[in-house]
Amino acid sequence: MKKNNFKNQKGVAIYLVLVVMAIFLDLSLGLSMILFAEILNVREIDYSVIAFYAADSGIEEIFYKDLKECTSGLGCNTTYCESDCLAGLQSGQVFSGTMESEAKYVVGFEEGATKTASSTGSFQETRRAIQVDY
Repeated sequence: MKKNNFKNQKGVAIYLVLVVMAIFLDLSLGLSMILFAEILNVREIDYSVIAFYAADSGIEEIFYKDLKECTSGLGCNTTYCESDCLAGLQSGQVFSGTMESEAKYVVGFEEGATKTASSTGSFQETRRAIQVDY
């Protein structure tokens, strides 16, 4: 009598294997989508760091230009002194530059009760900004 029960269950193993394989496929696809999203986030963090340091370079340029005193007696030629040396910065001036990594920065200077330097660095599609009051 028990032999008849097994005859009705032929092919059940194939369906069971298909269900288990479908579950494993869903799990592996879900994990791969999560990992792919995390890889994209890590790339954006890298771009963000480069953009931040580009903005920082703009701030450093403003500090350098604001504090620099240029006289022809210090060993620089007159072309360099006239074009690059400033006797203090003018409020509203804007400078920009491109770094070796193709990161760019735009920095502006405002002077009121305090001096304010604002710099925005960009790399790829990521932008970071720094503002310093001194």
